Amino acid sequence: MKYSEIDILNFVDGCLNDAQTAEFLAELRVNPELANLVELMQASKLPIDKAYEQESQTPVPPALRNRVAALIVDNARANNAEKPQEQSGESALKQVEVPNANDTAVTRSSDGLAKLGWAVCLLAGVAIGVVMSPIYSQFKNAAVSDNTQTLAEISALQSHERFVARVADYQSLYVENTVSAVSDSRLQQAQILLQSLSSRSAVQTGIPDFTAYGYEFARAQELGFEGEVLVQLVYRKPGAIPLAFCYMPKASHPNLAKQVSQHHQLQAVSWIEDSQQFVIVADESQAILRKMSDDSAVVF
Repeated sequence: MKYSEIDILNFVDGCLNDAQTAEFLAELRVNPELANLVELMQASKLPIDKAYEQESQTPVPPALRNRVAALIVDNARANNAEKPQEQSGESALKQVEVPNANDTAVTRSSDGLAKLGWAVCLLAGVAIGVVMSPIYSQFKNAAVSDNTQTLAEISALQSHERFVARVADYQSLYVENTVSAVSDSRLQQAQILLQSLSSRSAVQTGIPDFTAYGYEFARAQELGFEGEVLVQLVYRKPGAIPLAFCYMPKASHPNLAKQVSQHHQLQAVSWIEDSQQFVIVADESQAILRKMSDDSAVVF
């Protein structure tokens, strides 16, 4: 079937429905010329949509919510205590009398007690401030720490999802004969490349053995993603789309448990461990990919 540039662009942009995508991928597997056109179109595609993505709001830490609720309750109680009681009409109307000497003495005594009361309140306020200041600082630092950690986790997850999607998009262009011709010295060449990468970057290298699943190691490539070294290991299996095992360093990323996802007709399992991102992409079940990821731990 002949596909136009519009058809190829719709495929790259993900605008085809499931039936059209399946038909296009079937043609892609047996048509190297179409695969090359798709790869060129994919390489020229700019991630403009990423510039307009809205980041989700960071959830408020539970400790901060509870503290704010407690402050609201305390403030409401204080306001209720300070409200003056309504006076009856008779008590509200007081006669104005000329004060005598005794009244003046009483007034001065009351003023002295009032001043003493204010002094006691001032000292109590200072004491409370001294006691509560470390507690408030500790609470504020904990809240900021929780918030910062949440932002870091969200940023790490978004970056990891972009990494997985890019690898899967690239791997979806592969067909069986993409790695049909492999060198007998491919393992030695791959080891030389990986040693070179280890000496000039922070990447941990290795070549997992997937022969138990019918996959033979074919080649290693140095790629790049968001300014970091990305290692792609390709494995071939008769009658199947080549498998990709990719990893790259990401020092600022916290560990992420293994998660599965689907991209085009391919399945993927990905994770972050010891400051390095990993992903396996293949036309296999998610259960098989999880077992393969467990086996790769022998190398890393």
